[in-house]
Amino acid sequence: MPLEAVAGRMFSQGFTPFHNAAPRPRGASGAKRFPTFYMQKEIAVHSESAPVVLQVQRNGENVDVAACAGGFGAEQSNGNQSHGDVEQEDRILRDWQLFCKQQAVPAIVRMNMEKIKDLEVEFGEELKFGGPRGSLKGRPGAEEDHRHREFYETLTDSESKLQNFAARQVACRVIGSKGYLCDTCWLPERDCMCDTFDKGRLWPGICLWLYMHPKDFLRKNNTGKLLWQVFGDKAARLTVFGISDHEEVMWNAFKEAGRDKVWCIYPHPPECQVPDVLIPEDLVDRQEDSKDGDAHRIHLVLIDGTWSNSKAMISRLKERASRLWEGRSIPCVALSPTNVSPMHNLRPQPSTARTCTAGAAAQLLRELGMRKELAGFGLDQSADILDDSLTCLQDALVSRRKRVGRTTQRFGRIQCDPVVSVESDDL
Repeated sequence: MPLEAVAGRMFSQGFTPFHNAAPRPRGASGAKRFPTFYMQKEIAVHSESAPVVLQVQRNGENVDVAACAGGFGAEQSNGNQSHGDVEQEDRILRDWQLFCKQQAVPAIVRMNMEKIKDLEVEFGEELKFGGPRGSLKGRPGAEEDHRHREFYETLTDSESKLQNFAARQVACRVIGSKGYLCDTCWLPERDCMCDTFDKGRLWPGICLWLYMHPKDFLRKNNTGKLLWQVFGDKAARLTVFGISDHEEVMWNAFKEAGRDKVWCIYPHPPECQVPDVLIPEDLVDRQEDSKDGDAHRIHLVLIDGTWSNSKAMISRLKERASRLWEGRSIPCVALSPTNVSPMHNLRPQPSTARTCTAGAAAQLLRELGMRKELAGFGLDQSADILDDSLTCLQDALVSRRKRVGRTTQRFGRIQCDPVVSVESDDL
């Protein structure tokens, strides 16, 4: 990573990227835009992949900050952490695990959460997330947006921009949704639907990967969340697009399984259909209580984002796969949907052949259940339970719209589309 890019990221986190430079004023009030952090020295980069370590002075304490192509690592203090720092880290971890359960906080998300927490202290109020464009509200939200835009202009490469964008989206949503959204169903607490649908099981030879765009994270009408709510987070795993820590977990599982056991559910281009998915014999003979790892499972990736966002997401998957498997990409599997998702009433799709993420997952399980070698694994029943949960989500959203005085049906143009397609949650 170029040192100027590192300096730009340091600037976003409150470090002044000039030796002994004073913090820049925020405006006429003369208040400091950032806390007084000074860069002390730079340590040479040994290779493109080696970490860049900047030793800085933070409030009189020496701190080593490691950065690499994937983003900043955790700060490593040369002294003891203050009681306030420990308390803030504990709060950040609790806020994160409220919605992400047992996952560790990705480093770049944690740093964005720290900046937002510092804003809350600076303005003396908690930040709330929401509004028509999905952003932090009020005066602190406007200031956070101003600082973010200023920092974003310092980034020079597309990967840094994507990672920062994704981390900021996730951090804002986690902090701003606390105390408002249910941590399981992502609906406002007074509209919680957690007790309205049954939990199910999924044949352990299958692992569903929900590759979610950060703008769909904690979105009320997102349907991809139903996958792990119904089947559990072992059978359905969440990976947020652009969060490198999440993506590495997913790709490590793919490496263990091998390319022939990884498939992406996406219609463009329709390279194959469900009957073409390879089912190794060792998976069919797999025992229900088997403790085998990811090497003995079929990994099916569902793209969870708007149609416009999904193009960049599928490109990122294919590019990474081509590098990993020497030019062999992940094959795209097209479905043959027979039913229109109930979510069409609330959020119309461009065609009846395009459906929401949970609807696509249910159709996928049904088509897999039609395979002779998979007939006895209850995939049809799993699909039915997922469909029931989708109806419960629709009912909860309709009830909420009635309560707040909004229309219960959105009208959109539906066309006949001969291309079999899979779509995730639309705006």
